[in-house]
Amino acid sequence: RWCVLNSGLLSYYRNEAEMAHTCRGTINLAGALIDTIDSLNFVISNGGTQTFHMQASSEIERQRWVTALELAKAKAVKMAEAEQQASGSWEELTGQSANAENLLSSMNGKLENLLSCNELVTKHAHQLQRQLTDLG
Repeated sequence: RWCVLNSGLLSYYRNEAEMAHTCRGTINLAGALIDTIDSLNFVISNGGTQTFHMQASSEIERQRWVTALELAKAKAVKMAEAEQQASGSWEELTGQSANAENLLSSMNGKLENLLSCNELVTKHAHQLQRQLTDLG
């Protein structure tokens, strides 16, 4: 068996040569369960479709594997949370952008109303001034 741990993913192959063309399965460690069975055996599962039953050559080797997998899992969880926060931030910014566009549109409408009112007031002011001049 040949396993590759990369970017929070544990991939399984029959041998090293197979890596170039045939992956037998992959588990995303962010959601994986890692259980020690006995001094040599441990299981990695995604809780559903993929389960890898592993056997180390010694208890020390098993512990190294489990420790490495747990560390990789913690890192994968952190990366997933960071991506989720970034996604949330983007959605928040998009929402803020939409709110800003709505506000800008509303303000443009009010500005047009004010300009129309200003035009009318100016027109009426000129008419009043002419009438006052005619009276005087």
